[in-house]
Amino acid sequence: MSEISISSYTAEQIASLTTTELQSVSATEFASLLETQIDALTSTQMAYLTTSQIAAMTNTEIGELSTTQAEALVSTEITYFSAAQLSMFDQAQINVFSTREVASLTATQIAGLTSTDIAEFNSAQIAALTITQIKCLSATQISGLTTAQINSLLSTQVAALNSTQLQALSTEQITALVSTQLKGLVSTQLNALTTTQFSWLSANQLSGLSTAALDGLCEEQIDVLSYGQLTGLTSTQLNSLSSTQIGFLATTQIAALSITQLAGLTSQDITGLSATQINAFTTTQAVALTRTCLSGLTTDQLAALSVTLFDCFGASQLSAITTTAIKGMNSEQINSLTTSQLQGFTSTQIGSLLDTQIAALSTTQLGWLTSNQLKGVTYTEAGQLSTTQLNALSTTVIGDLTTNQIQALTSTQLAGMTASGANLHSAVTELTTTH
Repeated sequence: MSEISISSYTAEQIASLTTTELQSVSATEFASLLETQIDALTSTQMAYLTTSQIAAMTNTEIGELSTTQAEALVSTEITYFSAAQLSMFDQAQINVFSTREVASLTATQIAGLTSTDIAEFNSAQIAALTITQIKCLSATQISGLTTAQINSLLSTQVAALNSTQLQALSTEQITALVSTQLKGLVSTQLNALTTTQFSWLSANQLSGLSTAALDGLCEEQIDVLSYGQLTGLTSTQLNSLSSTQIGFLATTQIAALSITQLAGLTSQDITGLSATQINAFTTTQAVALTRTCLSGLTTDQLAALSVTLFDCFGASQLSAITTTAIKGMNSEQINSLTTSQLQGFTSTQIGSLLDTQIAALSTTQLGWLTSNQLKGVTYTEAGQLSTTQLNALSTTVIGDLTTNQIQALTSTQLAGMTASGANLHSAVTELTTTH
């Protein structure tokens, strides 16, 4: 069909044109239409406008389309619009776009929209944006999103945000996100949040982060972890933190850890703590520290541990301390050892004690040692026991001394035992004759 001129048509005539007739109108002729003639176009006609005809429409004409016309126009031709033309749609017009139509917008169209334009999208339309479209949004467009729009983002969309986009989020926007939306964040994204933004996250939001994402926590972010945020972390999440990250915790943060959270601490985690951090544990926490955790204590850490906390350890906990670390036990700690604590040590641990540590044991404490434990005493240590300490040993323990230990005893030690006139005399006599 040849081109027809419709600039002189009445509204009724315009509305009566078939879609074929309308498509034969040139872009120049279409551009000459008055607003009243544009208003006469039916929704069916709008759906069949050509690319050139749409391009010929002025921004004012587009802005004055009825919602019915706008809905019909974009249903098949939304990709034909320039960003400038799309910007002329008001919120009522934009809200008639279907989610399918929104998802079909090109990167150029998305990038050309102002933050005000984007803010007019409804929640369903925001959720319909593709990952490619999300990545096209500028920091300004992101910062213009309403809290309702932020809340409508899918977790996959949130996971697609880059560092610049994330840093554009305001306090209100950060707090509008829910834990399920944050579950897709990766470590680099979490690391991209400023300390101020990170401090806005609630305990519930943090609970939604994956352990992989928590790998991205830096020292500055850990520094601003509040009591509420820290207590919101699960034991699994806390356990996922590296020993370096655990080492960034302040003493007040360590003291805030729950018993459940402490259950997740590893030997590597405890090894990374400073003496100040070790002593930040409360007595309740000290009682709850696991054997696995305590097996990571170093010599210096044990030496620096306060007697108050040391006294909280049970026999099972103390038996988990390595033979290397136990050499750090100081005299004050040794003096405070109770019967149950001392009897919790293995013979290997007893054997690893330094001469000075053995010498620091009181006669009462030596009397608590079992035969099996005493077998751990080395040749050198046996030879340095005082006669007072020897006389504190039970006859049963004396009778179970090894040949090596017996041979280490000096004549002075034996004479002292014999001269004591205590119940050990017969045991000593038997030892000297038997061995």
